Amino acid sequence: MERLIEDENLNVEVIDISKSKNYVKELVELGGKRQVPCLDINGEAMYESKTIFQWLEEHKEELR
Repeated sequence: MERLIEDENLNVEVIDISKSKNYVKELVELGGKRQVPCLDINGEAMYESKTIFQWLEEHKEELR
């Protein structure tokens, strides 16, 4: 996923939740889970890697 983001130069913020307890808190507040990967789409959490990858592929033009 990170490779797709880099290769396609997508405007997606990648956050390492191990860097701050606040990141973990925000993640849980978003979707109720401490699960990664997680893609925040307008306040809705998407968790499954395959689904996230497909979503990024489908929306890559608008994310550039």
